[in-house]
Amino acid sequence: APVPMNTSRPAKTRTSPGTVAPIRIYVLWHPDFEDGEAIAYQIYRWFRLDSMEGIPVFFRSPDAPGQDTPPDVPDDCPLNYVVPLVEAHMVADPEWRAYVLGLTQRPNIRLFPVALDPLAFQMPAKLRRLNFIRYAPTASDPTSDVLLGQLTEILCRDLRGHETTSTKAAAPASDQPVIPGKIKLFLSHAKADGTEVPVRLKEYIQTHTQCETFFDETDIASGHEYAKILEEAIRDESAGMIAIHGDHYAERPWCRREIRRFQQPWPEPESQETQRRAKAYFVPPLVVVQNMSGQHIARTIPELGQAPCLRWTDDAERRIVSTLLREILLGLFYRRLAREARMLHSRDTVLVNRAPDPVMTQHLLGHRASRSAPKVVLYPGYGLSQMEKDGLAESFPDVAFRSLSEDEKSASELQLLSGKVLRLGIGTATDILSGGLSDEHNRELLIRLLRPLCRHNVSLLYGGSLPKPGANIRVNFTEACLHLLLSERSSFGNPKERSARLYSVPAWPDSDTVTARTIAEWTDVCSFHPVRPSEAGLANPPDPLPVCLPDPEEFPTAAERRAHVATHSLAREATDLTRDVTRARCLTFMRRQCCREISFPIADRERHEPKEATIRAFAHLFIGGRLEKNSGVAPGLFEEILYALEARQPVFLIGAGFGATGAVCRWLLEPPKELPFELRQEPYLQNAQVHRLHQELQKLASSGPSPSKPVTLTDVLAGLWEKVNEARGRHSLSGLLNNGLTDEENRTLLQPATGYGEICKLVWKGLVAVGRSKTRPIPVTNPPRSRAR
Repeated sequence: APVPMNTSRPAKTRTSPGTVAPIRIYVLWHPDFEDGEAIAYQIYRWFRLDSMEGIPVFFRSPDAPGQDTPPDVPDDCPLNYVVPLVEAHMVADPEWRAYVLGLTQRPNIRLFPVALDPLAFQMPAKLRRLNFIRYAPTASDPTSDVLLGQLTEILCRDLRGHETTSTKAAAPASDQPVIPGKIKLFLSHAKADGTEVPVRLKEYIQTHTQCETFFDETDIASGHEYAKILEEAIRDESAGMIAIHGDHYAERPWCRREIRRFQQPWPEPESQETQRRAKAYFVPPLVVVQNMSGQHIARTIPELGQAPCLRWTDDAERRIVSTLLREILLGLFYRRLAREARMLHSRDTVLVNRAPDPVMTQHLLGHRASRSAPKVVLYPGYGLSQMEKDGLAESFPDVAFRSLSEDEKSASELQLLSGKVLRLGIGTATDILSGGLSDEHNRELLIRLLRPLCRHNVSLLYGGSLPKPGANIRVNFTEACLHLLLSERSSFGNPKERSARLYSVPAWPDSDTVTARTIAEWTDVCSFHPVRPSEAGLANPPDPLPVCLPDPEEFPTAAERRAHVATHSLAREATDLTRDVTRARCLTFMRRQCCREISFPIADRERHEPKEATIRAFAHLFIGGRLEKNSGVAPGLFEEILYALEARQPVFLIGAGFGATGAVCRWLLEPPKELPFELRQEPYLQNAQVHRLHQELQKLASSGPSPSKPVTLTDVLAGLWEKVNEARGRHSLSGLLNNGLTDEENRTLLQPATGYGEICKLVWKGLVAVGRSKTRPIPVTNPPRSRAR
């Protein structure tokens, strides 16, 4: 869930069990520290996996509105790990010194400062007493994995200190940490594969970490039973295992037995309070190191399940050990999550601390053989892909597999929307860091919203650009949608069945990237309607002119060269302006078309069937969006929201995504008495390129009546202000947005602090209400009709 952007001092928040993650990580850096954002994002990507599993990570850097420091850390989470990136700017800023010092007084915060500069130890005395993580970034690599390895081990040891060592307790005794024992790491290998790799791993662990290594039975004192030590380490010490999978590993019975015993789901201890509740199991973490020579035909081992797998290289020790420590940390995090969630479910439910696979599920059913078989298996994360679910359903037809984040009741009602098309408006939110979030968080929200919709065959209409090689963009939302749709395709479905697709409407010049190879690559999940200048009623613009470098032989004197460069520069500016105007008008055309009907080619059809399908969105969903550096006549989502509202179509606005949509949400929540700063022309016209574009569009708009009269910045900002005033006047929020939700429900959606789970429930509820009111099936296949190509 997103973190509330509270700008006041922390207050106790009443939350129901399971609504807040039991652990969060916050990364702090001074806004003047140039490398801070890059380091923070690497920490995010390390602890919050691409699958959106892992520990929630949030940021604190830009000042909160009206304050000299970032938003405070909320007080609704029982354990917060705060990682200040300390360097000269933070040390020199009195407000930041006080901000970080104040965090030391909070009982639910554990502070782990990173010293990026020797001056870091000039922080207040109370901070200097802490054991700083010492890390010296280099200019060529400011985000080395050395820091991630150190931080992972420290957090892992600390979280183990919060866990009880008693096998009788069902929950941590206290959130006050104790000094934990060393983490036990087991190295499982076959001697027939040689000992070079395990020996190097053992030496790295002993010299670079504070972990304890068990190489094989020779590392255990004589007279002690290896199996007993292994079991005790799993149950009480949160051990991890590295399985070195060489050519002969699968052939060794002892290795197979070792893995099978280690991967057994261990039941969480029960108390009198939990005996009538769901059963929780803990599966120890495992990392597989692939070390096959390629000269031997070897077998795989099903017991390895979904464990992370890394290839052995000469310098892989740090990466392998850090990955295992992260798996141990995440296992402890999920263990807490499962223990809390078990109180919300009955005895026919089983909770496990990682995503299930067939072997693990068979173990779980074996544990329950003496009781009634479980009907539901709950696991952490945002859900398995449809292909993985299909495989489990085929093997275990009587068991439902759900993630802890899924709302089965809400999702089941989405069947009504099968075959419909949802228009999506989402983009980079330029102000999102001020709320402690990032575009990656908006991607999380997007996937969580869309996954059950796509699973129920709801298609998407989106005008975003395709990913470009080498582009410096962390999140491409078109790519996110495409990969989501690929993961949600059923592996056992009828190929003739209508399934969810992305209907992509890239506007020029992005339309030029849609080639035959692009269409072929994504044909299973995407249909393209490139909006080129001719479709918008415009002439093709000239190609951009290169920078002029006059030939001295052709222009021998300096005066001649200067004159030639000046003439070329004027021509280049004119060409660039023509291209900017064409791009802005194509974007406007595309955004308006998304509120109407659009034709797309049908990829797979019989010869007698129509060549095209005409689709129309039944609702519009908006998240994020730029507030500056817009490529069209105005911030893109301002345009898209305006046209959807003018068309009186159902609109869902998400305030938690910040950006252009967040600004509209603020104005609708509390309509300002005066024109907001973001709706004034002056801030945009300070940019010379935007100013020239605006003047040219105004000139074209005043040249006479035309059916393709261009839209200007003035039109968009004035139109949006008019819609904001409608919310203040006779129209209620529900009347303006027309989305099936009440005024109070819409206000919840507009709030920046609303949790992702609540956002999903409200959007799904509104979509179902809109879907019930729409009797026309969408999409509708029509006979082919001509259109400009």
